[in-house]
Amino acid sequence: MNATEPLSNSSRVPEPGELCKWRWQGKHTVAYEKYGCGPIPLLLVHGMGACHEHWNKLIPELSPQYTVYAMDLLGFGDSDKPQPSALVGPRGHFYNYDTWSQQIHDFVNEVVRAPAVVVGNSAGALASLQAAVNAPHLLRGLLLLDCTMRNMHERNQPPLMQPLIGALQWVLHDTPAGQWLVDWVLKTPGMLKSILESAYGDRSCLSPQLLASFAEHLTERGSREVLLDVFTNSSGPLPQDLLPLNTVPTIVVWGSADPWEPLAAAERTFKGYAADFVVLPGVGHFPQDEVPNLIGAMLDAFVEECALEAAADEAAAAAAGPGGCRVGEGEQKVEGFTLRGLMAAAEMDSKV
Repeated sequence: MNATEPLSNSSRVPEPGELCKWRWQGKHTVAYEKYGCGPIPLLLVHGMGACHEHWNKLIPELSPQYTVYAMDLLGFGDSDKPQPSALVGPRGHFYNYDTWSQQIHDFVNEVVRAPAVVVGNSAGALASLQAAVNAPHLLRGLLLLDCTMRNMHERNQPPLMQPLIGALQWVLHDTPAGQWLVDWVLKTPGMLKSILESAYGDRSCLSPQLLASFAEHLTERGSREVLLDVFTNSSGPLPQDLLPLNTVPTIVVWGSADPWEPLAAAERTFKGYAADFVVLPGVGHFPQDEVPNLIGAMLDAFVEECALEAAADEAAAAAAGPGGCRVGEGEQKVEGFTLRGLMAAAEMDSKV
């Protein structure tokens, strides 16, 4: 049986924000923090190389209506970092979106124990989208912040480049060159800070505490192998594969100054599949860390509209009676979440 307890190994109830652990699949320890006791569960899923601390600015902005869970994906933060070669062999890839989407599915099912609103950033957004496709009954809403489009995936490359990308991934995954490169990036003074700062529209938003957290976790034993396993993997779905299959109410938020996932490509990929595509002028790849107050306002508006939509669906189903059929049942709904409150908040926010 999977266990949930404070990392202090005590059986007492953890304090709000205390680091807790969950035994996943009976063998992996997953770390998470829990805040609040509101009626609406909210799960926050970080991006590549990050951890639960990347939500520290957003959490104080969230309404008391939520019970908030900030979970570390396997391989990152304070969660276990098992060696991929020991789990799937030297040629396989364990750290992928199948693994992480299943982790989200099981966490909601076993720890949250109620359908949750899920907020994902970057790689966490894609893992959350895949979880929504695989188990839509466990998600009551989905907010994607600068979702990764997996730019190094072979299918995202021109045909002539695909063999070269495949060869590069092989060199990094199966030769010492990959280990040397990761060590060089992480151990060269100022290199990690420069890389992270480049992702921000406002570089001052990268706090010394968050930078120290990245540096600490990415240099822990096993982290190098995790990163190489991720960046050399071209298997699994791209966002455009999942979006047509998604039935969970979804909004997409994008920083116009995101250098890692360019806005123009995002608009081509996501527009038409999400209820709203919201652009944040001047914001980079981590909106929750640059404009947390705005993301909190968006989330509140989105959750309110989701609740209204759910209530309307229930009323329509009750009016139809047993065996009845609602108008439009079975059709994919693309529109319906206008998020008027969200857009008003965006227009009024002085930072955007």
